[in-house]
Amino acid sequence: MSEKRGLIVGLVAGVVLAGAGVVVATRSSQPPEFVDVVRSVPVTRTVETPREECAEQPVTRTRERNDNTTNGTVIGALVGGVLGNQVGGGSGRAVATVAGAAAGGYVGREADKRHTKTETVTEMQRVCNTVVDRSEETIGYDVTYTLDGKEQTIRLEQDPGKQLKYASLPAPAGG
Repeated sequence: MSEKRGLIVGLVAGVVLAGAGVVVATRSSQPPEFVDVVRSVPVTRTVETPREECAEQPVTRTRERNDNTTNGTVIGALVGGVLGNQVGGGSGRAVATVAGAAAGGYVGREADKRHTKTETVTEMQRVCNTVVDRSEETIGYDVTYTLDGKEQTIRLEQDPGKQLKYASLPAPAGG
């Protein structure tokens, strides 16, 4: 009976060891619930936003100013008339007076034209320019994780932290 007993003990021990081997093999072939993140690097892009920027700026100009007076014409006509009146005699005096007044008026007007003044004027003018504001926008994260002793990288929309759920990983290529 001791042989039977040894055989039964041996059989039971074999079944227990075989069962333990199956449990260990089953556990090691199941994927882990989480994988460790080695690094997470933000991926950014530059966003350019144009806008208009305006400011009031002083603008200085020089312009001609004509007082547009008739003083020279009037004075010239009077002086010319008086001089013409002194030159002629009789009916020629009247012609000389009119001719002197006309000539004096012409000379006086030409003198007024030469007395045009220039002035410097400063005015405020609105000047606008397009300015481009630049900012960085995070569009995702390149996440490197370790699985079965190998580092792999994927791009995610959010930073996962220190661990990733295995179920959220993409399926292996070709499998």
